[in-house]
Amino acid sequence: MAGELMGAHNTALNIILNPELILECIEFSLQVITEYARTLFNAGADTIAVLEPLAVILSPEQYKEFSLKPFQKLVSNLDNRPLILHICGNTNHIIKLMCDSGAIGLSLDSGVSFKDLKKTVPKEIVLIGNLNPVNIFLRSIPEEITKVTKNLIEIMNDTENFILSSGCDILMETPLENIAAFMNAARESNRPVTLGV
Repeated sequence: MAGELMGAHNTALNIILNPELILECIEFSLQVITEYARTLFNAGADTIAVLEPLAVILSPEQYKEFSLKPFQKLVSNLDNRPLILHICGNTNHIIKLMCDSGAIGLSLDSGVSFKDLKKTVPKEIVLIGNLNPVNIFLRSIPEEITKVTKNLIEIMNDTENFILSSGCDILMETPLENIAAFMNAARESNRPVTLGV
């Protein structure tokens, strides 16, 4: 939310030039998000996904200060209600820190290898992802989507803490037959499945 309020460019610059301003904006954003999340839980939500599109540009030290600590505070503010953390892009440099966030699940983009991560992420944290929303869902044909989906399912077959999903938001232009191919392959596998929309 802080990135949306300030703009990605200004946020990135001020993390270096004026970190106090960023922390003030984060604190304000945290208050708003806490109230919004409480409202969603009170309305019956079982789990809430928190989307964090800018954290991928941070170094591990910056991630700790500007994203991890606020997320941990959000978890605490919500009395440890179940949150999923989604960070766009290649998060390999912060994935171990993400495991300390307090999230019950990590929704990860296609830039990370689930084959490697399943050995790193603790079993109590669910791995969610991570087929490419552009190259796979938007630009592939249904047969290719079926093949890639089944391949990811096979890679993760021995991993109980896995939910099959897109790596990030599915674009509006995505052909419905491509989404159907993904869903059909998932149903055949009897794996839990979700879609980023």
